[in-house]
Amino acid sequence: MRQLLVFLPVLISGCSGARACRSFDGDPRGLDMVLEEINLQEGFTLSESLEVCASQRGDHPLNILVLSGGGQNGAFGAGFLEGWSHTGSRPVFDVVTGISTGALMATQAFLGTPDDDAALRETYTTVSKEDIISERSFLSVPFSNSLHTAGPLEELIAQHITEEVIGRVSSAYDDGRRLFVGTVDLDAGTLQIWDLTLLANKHGADGMERYRTILLAAASAPVIFPPVFLDERMHVDGGVREQVFLRQFMLKLCDTLTETRVQGPGQGPQATVYVIVNGKLGVEPVCVDDSLPGIALRSLSAVLDGGMVGNLFRVYAITQKYGLDFRLESIPPGLDLGEHGDSFAFHRETMNLLYEEGQTRGKKQLWSEEPPTAEDIQPFVRQ
Repeated sequence: MRQLLVFLPVLISGCSGARACRSFDGDPRGLDMVLEEINLQEGFTLSESLEVCASQRGDHPLNILVLSGGGQNGAFGAGFLEGWSHTGSRPVFDVVTGISTGALMATQAFLGTPDDDAALRETYTTVSKEDIISERSFLSVPFSNSLHTAGPLEELIAQHITEEVIGRVSSAYDDGRRLFVGTVDLDAGTLQIWDLTLLANKHGADGMERYRTILLAAASAPVIFPPVFLDERMHVDGGVREQVFLRQFMLKLCDTLTETRVQGPGQGPQATVYVIVNGKLGVEPVCVDDSLPGIALRSLSAVLDGGMVGNLFRVYAITQKYGLDFRLESIPPGLDLGEHGDSFAFHRETMNLLYEEGQTRGKKQLWSEEPPTAEDIQPFVRQ
C-alpha cells in the first residue's frame, strides 16, 4: 500500500485504459446485487448450495472459520492453525471464508490435515517478495494497469492447488462442508462470494484453472497487482470492500440453531465462529511525519483499521442474532515487526517471526469472545 501512494501522482496522470463493458441491465451482480441470488456456477445460488449443505451435514456442532486479509501477515494465521492442531482441539470446519491472503490459505485451512499445515508453513516461511511479485520497469508503469505483475503468485497458487487437492475439496462438498472466498467485482463495485467446494464438486479437475484464477483474483490487491477478468468482469482483492466476511444465508444449516440453543446448553446443535485476523487491531500511536506520504499513510492505516473493526462487528452481530459463539484472535499489538512490517513487504524473516508468534498463540488458545469495544453495541445486537 505504501508503494501505491508513492506512485499515486503517476497513476492519476496515466494513460486511459478504457474498455468495452457488458451491460448491467438485468444483471444480478449489478449495483443492487443481492448476494443470496448470485448465479455463481451453472444455475446454483449460494443459498441453494447451503440448503444442500444443511441436508448433508447432519446434526453435529457447527464450526466456522473466518480468515482475514493481511498480505505477509498471513504467516500469523498459518502458524496459529498449526499451533492449534498441536493442541488436538482444532475442529473440522464446516464453513471457511477467506479474504485476500485469507483466501490463499483457506483451502489448506479447510482441508486441515498435517500435510496441509505443512504446505501453509512452507508458503509463509520460505517465500520472499520475489516469489510473490514481479517488478515492472519504471518506464512501463504509466502505461500499465498495475505497479507489478503476479506471475510468481500464479505459480505459487498452481503449486498448491493440484488435482489431488481439488478432489479432496470435492469430497468435502459431499460431506456438507463449504469453502467460500471473496473478490470485488470492480465494475459493479460489490463483493462477490465464490463457493469453491461447489466448483470443485461440479467440475473436478476441469475446473482447476478457474479455481486457481478465483484465488488469484481474491489476492490481487488493486494497483499492486493487475485485475483478473472473470466472466468479462474486472475482479480484484476482496479486501477492497471487506476484510472479513460471513453472511446470514451461510447459516441456513443453522435454521434450528436458535430454537435449540434457547432450550439450554447441550440441547441440540451448537455453533462457534472462529475469526483469525491477520493483522493488529487498533492503530498504535506514532509521531506522524508532516509530509504528504506520512499523512497519507497514517490516514490510510486509520481507515483500514476502522473498516476491519466494522467488519468484525458485522460478523459478531450475526453470531449474536443466531446464538452462535464468537471467538477472535489477532496479532498482538506489542509484537514488534520492525522496518519490514508493511503487509506487502513479504520479508522472509518477518514472516517467520509472525509464524512463530501465531504458532505460540495457537497452542495457548487465548481467544477473545467479542470484538474491541463490543459492549457499546450489546443492547442493539441482542434485541
